[in-house]
Amino acid sequence: MKAGFVEKLIGRLGKIGPEEVQNYFLRLAQEKGFLETVFNSIQEGIIVTDSKGRITYLNDAACQLFGLEAEDSLGKRLDERVRGLDWNALSREGAVSRDMEIFYPTNRFINFYSVPLVPPVRGRRPQLQANGSDTRLFCATLLKVGAPNSKRSNRND
Repeated sequence: MKAGFVEKLIGRLGKIGPEEVQNYFLRLAQEKGFLETVFNSIQEGIIVTDSKGRITYLNDAACQLFGLEAEDSLGKRLDERVRGLDWNALSREGAVSRDMEIFYPTNRFINFYSVPLVPPVRGRRPQLQANGSDTRLFCATLLKVGAPNSKRSNRND
């Protein structure tokens, strides 16, 4: 979707008919559905949070990796849903990469990557920012499934 599309649509609402408004909203829904399909087809867990650490988006892989239900998690703090995660420390840092062991729903080792996002500026693509951003993107990649007698990883990159 091009930058400014919604602003242009709102500006034209009084000048267009109901059928055209319906077509615009159908187009928005199709584009959202396409992006949702893309994010749910990748194996990495993706979670987006707001400035207070509340989950605003998560894909199917994130739900599977962390044993979450999307409907129950949206609007909740990430550190309430992912035990052992220190949101306050993460939100003060720029890009962070950690290996961590999770025990629910099964014992797994994952790499957890967190980076602040900069809101898009009109005419430019969204950018990654060193720190101080309100929105954070979290990606989790499965490294291996732990065995019952596996050693715990304490590695911090």
